[in-house]
Amino acid sequence: ALYVPLVPLISWAILRARPHWSVWPTSVGCLIGTWMLSGAGGVALNVGDAWVIASSLFWALHVFFVGRIAERIAAPFLVACGQFLVCGVVCLLWGGLTETITLAGIREAAWPIVYTGVISVGFAYTGQVVGQRYAAAADAAVIMSAETLFAALFGFLLMGDRLTSIGFAGGALIFVCVVAVQMMPLMTRPAAALEAK
Repeated sequence: ALYVPLVPLISWAILRARPHWSVWPTSVGCLIGTWMLSGAGGVALNVGDAWVIASSLFWALHVFFVGRIAERIAAPFLVACGQFLVCGVVCLLWGGLTETITLAGIREAAWPIVYTGVISVGFAYTGQVVGQRYAAAADAAVIMSAETLFAALFGFLLMGDRLTSIGFAGGALIFVCVVAVQMMPLMTRPAAALEAK
């Protein structure tokens, strides 16, 4: 969730474009909501967490640049397929250098590979590229933080996970922020239009 407030900062730093004021409190709200949803500090950080935290900058850059490229190129499927091709080739080369790839291993991992490739990457990332043609990168980052809500929901449905009251409050905060980042500009636009007249 650290990428959510980073995206508007990157947009501001690179484009000097100020996002709507609602982006700042909602992006911080999503960060706080994710912290609450994950146990509000009750989980000890380890090396893997440090890698994920470090990757938030790169994910923020990804969200920013996907939005810019999708906006400029009216071919979101081409952008998505180009992304899949580059990432697929790079990861296959890296996997070949660092892992032992066997046919038996591929058979054992076939379902996760297909699910990840088709659902997570094929549908989700293509949907992201299509959606980011119509949403500012900062707004998209807040909206994409709803991924945490879906993770909690499916953890509940499929794995029997249960949330504490703080976790529910964090989920509610994320939901409110996702709705607010879309509604606040619509609510303030008529007033701005009247002032302009």
